[in-house]
Amino acid sequence: MKFTLSISAVMLAASSSVSAHMIFNHPAVWGAKTQGTNIETPLNSGVKNWLHHGATKDTTEFVTFAPGSSPSFPITCGEALGKAAQADSLCKTPADAHQGGGCAISIAYPDASGKTTSGQNDFKVISVVQDCPKHGVWNHAFAIPSNLPACADCVCAWHWVPNPASSADESYMNTFNCKVSGGNGGKITNGKLPIYFGVPGGVTGGNPRPMYKAWTNGAQSLTIGEGGVTPTTPVEGGAPIPAPVPAPIPTPSASPIPPKEENESAEKGGWGKGGKKGGKKGGKKDGNNNGWGGRKKDGERKNRKDRARRAARN
Repeated sequence: MKFTLSISAVMLAASSSVSAHMIFNHPAVWGAKTQGTNIETPLNSGVKNWLHHGATKDTTEFVTFAPGSSPSFPITCGEALGKAAQADSLCKTPADAHQGGGCAISIAYPDASGKTTSGQNDFKVISVVQDCPKHGVWNHAFAIPSNLPACADCVCAWHWVPNPASSADESYMNTFNCKVSGGNGGKITNGKLPIYFGVPGGVTGGNPRPMYKAWTNGAQSLTIGEGGVTPTTPVEGGAPIPAPVPAPIPTPSASPIPPKEENESAEKGGWGKGGKKGGKKGGKKDGNNNGWGGRKKDGERKNRKDRARRAARN
């Protein structure tokens, strides 16, 4: 009997030592090629795998997000790395999911110069699944905000803070390459940082433990402002939409100055040779023209001549 108990204890210890954890099972994850299943190890104060599990970008694979979509991704045990379709047979221990706690996806955009960023303060959470991870449910849909700005070369991360009833003070993070296709320009001006729990410089253990299951489920509310880097190369799933160019403001044209009204009677009629013409025009303009029109002067001359002839006859 003692021998039997001893063997049982050894088997229990062995099973605990090889117990798996959960991962974002996608070829775009940093370290999947170079670290293998070690990307499942938890982040805590006693390890040197902070940030990104100590991994760097070692793959050219990308996850492409479309604003307003709800893509599904496999969240499986580490043993199923690269074999998500076999999770049912490879992930046999329910304790691997640590009773859930909620998962999140965050994104880090390039800086103003276009340089890719991936510091712990560069990430903003864009989607949350409260009931994640969950043993036996290997695919989870993450709702993407409809106003998520376009990006041809971003860095994203999957986060998980497990339930304290089934885990130590620790958290999980798998960083991966990502793109956003079909979105507009701009940058996220609000948003929450991920929960960095149990890590140096992160949130320490407490009661209650901060978990994503307490956050709003689904796409997170984002405010998008001007700025950011507009993609200059096509991204998978559609060409980037350039930032709108403001329409030019039309310059008001000056109102035409009306021509100065000329006094045709004075300038064209005048005295002397222009008298007849000027008198005709002046008469139209001035009525009787007070005897100054050309025709009235000619009439007076004729009257004087007629009087002279009658005087000569008498």
